[in-house]
Amino acid sequence: RQQHQAELQALLKRIDARRKEHIKQRNLDSKRLMQRNRNVQAVLESKQAVESNRIFAEIRKNLYQVAYTKAPPPPKSAKGKKKKAEAATKETADFDPAFADLEDDRNFMEAEGKAEPAL
Repeated sequence: RQQHQAELQALLKRIDARRKEHIKQRNLDSKRLMQRNRNVQAVLESKQAVESNRIFAEIRKNLYQVAYTKAPPPPKSAKGKKKKAEAATKETADFDPAFADLEDDRNFMEAEGKAEPAL
């Protein structure tokens, strides 16, 4: 009877030790998996930010083209009309937030030689 109890205690001790080892390994694997997930998420967020910036730049470029290159030029004979056209363009830029940065974009593109000079 005593030998049987001793064997049972030894078996329970081994089971408990293996259970603790298993839990320890599971926690370690969980930490590794969570770190891997954070790394993957950081890479995806970085790629999305780059793509977002690229698309916003393309949208700005398109807005510039629509706002400045599609507009008909003012008549060359009337100097006063030119100032009125510039004021109207500036008012549009001030009124619509989408056009707020177009003046800077136009100046940059003129400096790069990619745009026609302002009217």
